[in-house]
Amino acid sequence: MMKYVIVFLIAVLPAAAVVQSQSGGASGVPGVAMPKPTAVIVMLTPKRGVTPQQIMNMIPAEIRATAKLYLDGKIRQWHSRGDGKGVIFVSEARPERSV
Repeated sequence: MMKYVIVFLIAVLPAAAVVQSQSGGASGVPGVAMPKPTAVIVMLTPKRGVTPQQIMNMIPAEIRATAKLYLDGKIRQWHSRGDGKGVIFVSEARPERSV
């Protein structure tokens, strides 16, 4: 009887290993390589014709929205331009997987 159990295990274990490696198994490793995040630099400037007063009126709401995006992890850094004509965001973007 023990001889049959050993033969059965020798026959089944390689097949079980193949099934586990194809499904990702318990290792937690995904079956498809995930794309790495990429840093994206976004430079924002006001549209022509927008007055400095209109910009100043929007600054408080823009600062709150930017801080929320930063705290949510969507913006890595933000800076104002040295010439005072806009802002620069460094954000992380993950490329979409093609299926």
